Amino acid sequence: MSGWSGWPTQGQISHNTSELDGGALKVSFTNNASYNTFGLKHDTNVPVQNGQWYRMRFSIVSDMMGEVLVGFKGQSQVSGPEMEGDRYIPFDGNRRDVTLFFQSSITDQGFLSFTNSYTEGIYYLDNVELLRVSATPVDPFTKQQLFLNDQATEQTFTLNGCWSDVNGVTYSGSIDVAPYSSIVLVKEDDGDCTATGNEEIAPSALTANGMSVFPNPVEAGNMITIAGTGMSTGALRLFDMQGKRIWSARFNGDNSQYVVPSAVQPGSYQLNVENGTTMHKLRLIVL
Repeated sequence: MSGWSGWPTQGQISHNTSELDGGALKVSFTNNASYNTFGLKHDTNVPVQNGQWYRMRFSIVSDMMGEVLVGFKGQSQVSGPEMEGDRYIPFDGNRRDVTLFFQSSITDQGFLSFTNSYTEGIYYLDNVELLRVSATPVDPFTKQQLFLNDQATEQTFTLNGCWSDVNGVTYSGSIDVAPYSSIVLVKEDDGDCTATGNEEIAPSALTANGMSVFPNPVEAGNMITIAGTGMSTGALRLFDMQGKRIWSARFNGDNSQYVVPSAVQPGSYQLNVENGTTMHKLRLIVL
């Protein structure tokens, strides 16, 4: 297998033509006569610079369960355990397309390193790539917020813009958090909390263009089935009669099931099923 090598010599590297994308590098290391781990690397050294960010990509699969230690090893690190961006990646019979980012702490020439144990000795590797990338710091609290109420009474927190919880229920203006509880909200586009000007907020149809939702009426917290959408993927958006978006979810497949969040209040709602080019509008009654 040209371009790649490893140690110890008990590890075998070969070209497999059936795995991953029309062929892959196969590592077979089941003999620990010299050492318990096998290190795989590419033979051509590449440079990294201190402070720069890099993206590592590769695909991996195996006939067994195990893990491999991956990272970038500079020439100055060859004699020790140090690596840049090192991380253990599991492997098994399911293909994994891995993307890792790391910031280099060295300026050096080196190689990507893959190390596995002889007890987890066989895996297939493909699509190995290392690229320098630009990175912009992002404050995670601008997109996610934890609202914690450590008091014995309900607390109201002010919201700036549109937010949604893990169930897709949207909030704007403020949110009430029960005593000794908490909620995580994710920032949404402000327009997601209101219907647009072409929304019809008084739908009368329980079916539309062969599409239906059942059961209808449904009790909050129970499951509904969306059938006959004619779409492979898309989004569900539930609006109240004032045009406020109450809940949203993604769907895959022509027939999909969803749980209406228990926080949805009884009433009549408009349910939009859309995929960017087509929109169906249904009335959903929540009990």
